[in-house]
Order: sequence, then structure tokens, then C-alpha cells
Amino acid sequence: MDYINVLAAAVAAWIWGAVWYALAAKPWAEAAGIADREPGVERKIGMVVSFVAMLLVAGMMRHMFNQAGIAAVGKGALAGAGIGLFIVTPFVAMNYYWAGRPVKLSLIDGVNATVGCGLIGVLLTAF
Repeated sequence: MDYINVLAAAVAAWIWGAVWYALAAKPWAEAAGIADREPGVERKIGMVVSFVAMLLVAGMMRHMFNQAGIAAVGKGALAGAGIGLFIVTPFVAMNYYWAGRPVKLSLIDGVNATVGCGLIGVLLTAF
């Protein structure tokens, strides 16, 4: 049953990311410095890479939750959002800072990580 939860959590986070970046496409592309680039094959490859990444995140979070005894939905949501906000986002922000990227890029990607990990946490504990 854990594998189904991991798959469902990965799908939910992947869909959230697709929706989030569709909404934030223009400011994200401007902050990333690719606003003038036409989407092509790399977008399709990026969707596959993104889904594999969400599977890896959901799988590791399942392991961490099992080890920590996190089984309630509220705790799953809090732990997941905490991972996104206090582990993923600081690394992203640090890397973007040293790469000379705008703060806006860290904020957009940080929201994705925080909400995505929160959704994974909910779905890992919901069933």
C-alpha cells in the first residue's frame, strides 16, 4: 500500500507544480533569464524529469515518515511543508544567491517546494 501512496503523492505534487508554474510562467521565466526562449523538446523532457524527481521525493519522505512514526494527516502536512520550507527552499535560495539569480526565483521555487512537499505529506498519511 505504501507504493500506491508514494505514487499518488508524487502525482499530486507533480500536478501542483505544473499548475503553479503555469500560473507563474512569465515571472519565473523572466527571473530565470529565459523569457525569450521558445518551449520545445526540453519542456517534454523536463516534465518527465520533474515526475521522476517527485517520485524520489515522495519515496524518501515515506521512509522518513515511517522512521519518525508520522501517520496523522495534520502531522504529515506540517512535516511535509516543513521539509519544503526549511530544507529545500534554503538550499535553493543559497544556490540561486551564489549564481546571481533574483530573489523572485527563490520565492517562486520555494512556494512550489513547500506546497508540493506539504501535499506529499498529506497523501502519504491520508490512507
